[in-house]
Amino acid sequence: MNKLFLSIAILSAVVTMSSCKKELADKSDDVEAVKDISVVEEESTEDLLNVLTNEEDLLVGEYNQTVAKENIEVFNRINSFSAWSQVSTIDFTTEKGTGITKLYYNKELQVDKIVVRKYDTEQQSLDVYYLSDGKLVLVINQGLVYNANPNSKEFNKEESEYTKDCNYFLDGKLFAIMSNLDCGAPFAEDYVRTVEKDILEEVKKLIP
Repeated sequence: MNKLFLSIAILSAVVTMSSCKKELADKSDDVEAVKDISVVEEESTEDLLNVLTNEEDLLVGEYNQTVAKENIEVFNRINSFSAWSQVSTIDFTTEKGTGITKLYYNKELQVDKIVVRKYDTEQQSLDVYYLSDGKLVLVINQGLVYNANPNSKEFNKEESEYTKDCNYFLDGKLFAIMSNLDCGAPFAEDYVRTVEKDILEEVKKLIP
């Protein structure tokens, strides 16, 4: 009788241990799944567009090269500066995704630089505004329309559509627009004024 009882006890212990191992394995799978999700989320928020800091990356036409020198000087000065008095970060949502705005304040607490990023499932954009003494000097718009979902194997940055526009201002007025998709000829005056209006209105919304 004792031998029979001992055999039953041993068999019960083995079954219990097997069940525990299976439960631990299941929990381990759950942890691994969570890790995978976090990696995907991290990759989905990757910035595929970089803030331009080299003047060689700017688009400048022959007809506005001389006038744009002052704009480029401001561009270089602001990008070489790092001791900002304040950097304000604002998260926001759009109809299709999310975004983040950063405002860089100089020692007089004036905004010298604004960086706006927007993300959604089809594209992302990066708009950088440069100001001097409160006046707009240069706006660089970059965009990337994905060739496929950025988290899929089919996604290829090189096959996605990249756009870059450089908007040059003088005394608060837009005097030149340069685009990587354009042949380099000046845009029509009415188009320039429309773009100017849209940019100035956007800046008013961005600066508190």
